[in-house]
Amino acid sequence: MKTESVSRFEQVLYGLTGLVVVLTWAATVYVYPNLPDRIAIHFDLVGTPNGWGSKRTIFLGPGLITGTIAFLLLIREVAPAESFNMPVKVTPENRDRQYHIAYQMMAAVSFVLALLMAGMQFDICQLALGDTQTPSFLPTGLFMGGLFAVIGYYLWQSVRNR
Repeated sequence: MKTESVSRFEQVLYGLTGLVVVLTWAATVYVYPNLPDRIAIHFDLVGTPNGWGSKRTIFLGPGLITGTIAFLLLIREVAPAESFNMPVKVTPENRDRQYHIAYQMMAAVSFVLALLMAGMQFDICQLALGDTQTPSFLPTGLFMGGLFAVIGYYLWQSVRNR
């Protein structure tokens, strides 16, 4: 089966995802000159920095976001839908609907992952600039919850539409 064309909903999600990626890069480039030479890049569960890097490591965040989203888009375009691990048996009768659900899930996961990574990047920048003393785990927790909610919703859709 040829890769399904991108639906309007997916186009919107991928557009929003691209916007998040571009804004993350722009914000990082903007704050870079004001960063100290050494920045915290990793934190323990209570928010204490336990990993450090040069200020250039601030670009790892946007690079990781870009690479992850590009990889998911590549999968969308080159991997045949038949190779997906689906939660229900794919039959000729449900095939189009199941693959449509899978492609929509990939677009939604891409968007939420971009938001999650952008939120983490924002926290690291704020800490490095001294705007806050500890990372805010609330956005990270919300986006992680959102990621599980998106995956759960699309798994439910798949099972419901078997």
